Amino acid sequence: MYVGLMDQSTDNLGQRLGRGRSAVVYRCIDGGGDPYARKVFVGDRPSKVVHLVLNGAPNPYTWSDEAIATAVGRRRLLESLVTYWFDDRLRLPRLIGHDWDTTHRANAIDMELINGRPAALHQPFSGARGDELNDLRVNVMRPLQGHLRESGFVGLMWQAGWGNPVATSNFMIEAGPGDLRRWVWVDLESGVPALFPLNPMALLSLYLPASIKAGGPLFDDVEPVRLLGYLHEHDRSLTERFGQAHFSDLCREAESIADRQSAWRGMSRLQRSVTHAKARGRIDDAEADWYADRPARWYARLTLHGVRVTARKVAERLAAIRAKLTPQWLAACAVMLWRFLFSQQYRAELGRLLVERRIDAWANRKQLVHEEADTLKGHVRRDEATDYITDFGIHIAIKPPTKFTVWVILPALVALGVINWQTAAVGVAIGGAVGRTAFTLWRFVQATLRGHEKPWVALIVGLLPVVGNAAYPLQIIYTSTERDHDVARFMLYDLFTSTGRLIPIWGGADTGVEHFFNRWPTVLLRADRRDRVRRSESSEEVAVSV
Repeated sequence: MYVGLMDQSTDNLGQRLGRGRSAVVYRCIDGGGDPYARKVFVGDRPSKVVHLVLNGAPNPYTWSDEAIATAVGRRRLLESLVTYWFDDRLRLPRLIGHDWDTTHRANAIDMELINGRPAALHQPFSGARGDELNDLRVNVMRPLQGHLRESGFVGLMWQAGWGNPVATSNFMIEAGPGDLRRWVWVDLESGVPALFPLNPMALLSLYLPASIKAGGPLFDDVEPVRLLGYLHEHDRSLTERFGQAHFSDLCREAESIADRQSAWRGMSRLQRSVTHAKARGRIDDAEADWYADRPARWYARLTLHGVRVTARKVAERLAAIRAKLTPQWLAACAVMLWRFLFSQQYRAELGRLLVERRIDAWANRKQLVHEEADTLKGHVRRDEATDYITDFGIHIAIKPPTKFTVWVILPALVALGVINWQTAAVGVAIGGAVGRTAFTLWRFVQATLRGHEKPWVALIVGLLPVVGNAAYPLQIIYTSTERDHDVARFMLYDLFTSTGRLIPIWGGADTGVEHFFNRWPTVLLRADRRDRVRRSESSEEVAVSV
């Protein structure tokens, strides 16, 4: 019996820990009061669309008893095989079982709750933690991919990172006995078929041929013959490690996986679609049997249902917008906009609030320990770099009136004969720079009078066309290279890291793409330090020669 841990901020199921492309993970409490993780297979909208196009129904883990049983069998096998391959370097969460989740009307897998975190991102205090991603890739993911391919778990190479940068988010690091830190492979179930690798060679060399062999898009598929052959080839070592009874259980599990995988793999598009609808409670058994022989009727029903759902969602969205656009709400927005444009004190406070929220976001992801987060928050109030965020907002805010002046007012003045076309051309060329520079010059004077850091970089870059829009981001980059500006360095890391999360398909939290962008500030800061050392050494040489 499972009892959900009540939390008003989530569903009644329990505290929501995270969401991936295939499922939502909750922290729940069992009948004995012990926590466990429940992975409920309700995929996100893009992955559902991909499955609908390729297979005729959403992720099979959601609705297929055979597919979820196959996934559970793979986990049982790999709990032992991963231990056999890696000893204490890598393990799987202990499997509890699987169940039908009535809250979401979807299949779920229950497993041990891992007290860990993803590979550390680079940030001002990361230090040696910044090498964790390299350790994961070199010492865990690459060997794991080789073992999976050799043993017949070809489809799981996607979740292990072969051509898939999203896979780094499938692993967590936890503290082991003593000083040992080991990795845990927490997510073995894919959200989409293995047809969208970032590296096209992975598609051509592995995933496409394997999909043809599997008779459809590769989706965590196991090659049963190769798996059984691998188990019997290593029977002596596996028996010595786990015992004869356990080895026999592994072989029976491999044979069961073959049968279950064939069962859901062999379903037609119509069978998958109808079975999914029945599992989700949209039709009953009698209706499912009736539609099983009437594909035209079924797809007509799906089309009508899709039109109705789309119309309802559009109507709900429009109603929500109308409810939001009250005179009071518009007045409040106008007041905030006025204060943002004309009150430096308001902008400064807003900038500090935004930075503190980003610090909290990193701390919640366990990418900052509490002491590091407290240190950064303590410096936020005295670091002028926080002002540059809202100053950049002003540069963005003045773009619409500047564009209106350049492309509407100036041509109108030319047409009225107030100015000539040469003057208008100059205005078009420098209009944006004039607006940016006027504001930055005012901020420069303010900083001078208050004894604060002067935004030299923003002032100079703002004079340039096009690239002038990056004046304050570049100012933040420059400030981050100065001493005692750990907040500016954090802002720089957060800016680049956020870009990686926004990349479609392959981006997101804890993905290889996010880590790729996250490393760039480290490269910039190291280059600046090397440049400073060279300048210092040159100065010393000149001094000695004199």
